[in-house]
Amino acid sequence: MRFFDSSRRKRPAMNMTPMIDVTFQLIIFFMCVSQFWNLEKEEVSLPSAEKAKTETEAVTTARLVVNLLENGDLVVSKNRVGLDALGAMLQSEADSHKTADGDVKVAVLLRADTGVEFKHVQDIMLACARAGIWQLSFAALKETKADLLE
Repeated sequence: MRFFDSSRRKRPAMNMTPMIDVTFQLIIFFMCVSQFWNLEKEEVSLPSAEKAKTETEAVTTARLVVNLLENGDLVVSKNRVGLDALGAMLQSEADSHKTADGDVKVAVLLRADTGVEFKHVQDIMLACARAGIWQLSFAALKETKADLLE
């Protein structure tokens, strides 16, 4: 005795539309994020260093990327700024990321061109110190053994 006909039984169907929608949303999100990531980096010829390390960021710090071009121009987020404007920007970032105990949770990444004069780098270091920012790192390319043999 059969209570139902197994040949007429429907197979469960999976609706793929929500999964495809989520996939497209993620693709759009990562495309936008990659555009913002490139916004802070300018074309500079970075120096190479044998002991260069990969960048590690602390979650609790804000980061400001300063690009120093060969002619001494400063570029922050694709905007050319003067040294005074950079100092004001650093002070503003330091004030907005100051903890209750007075520590400043801002890190500055300086991407200086290999051909830039050191006095420009020193001016940026002084501007960071005046703003109370002590987490300053310099971008460099890791030197490989093949580079050393040339």
